[in-house]
Amino acid sequence: MNNNTAQNAIKGALNRSMGVVKGVADLEYFYASTGHFIELKSQEGIQSEEQKLFQARIEEQGGNYHIIRSYEAFKHLITTIHTGHRQ
Repeated sequence: MNNNTAQNAIKGALNRSMGVVKGVADLEYFYASTGHFIELKSQEGIQSEEQKLFQARIEEQGGNYHIIRSYEAFKHLITTIHTGHRQ
């Protein structure tokens, strides 16, 4: 869900009042009571400052944050999560 561009000012204000923040990872994957936040980027893509801040907040709390740059890397991540091995 794209939370970066509200349809109008009223919708933007409503989103903010409900706690919507910029920089949230593209995907959230929960498996075996563990959350994984996954940011999808092209080979050249870089994180915004908001994304870096979100990553820091997740990692400060012991969360898992992954930047994925290819379909193969995504498949490897999911396999790794399911087999219980750390990346």
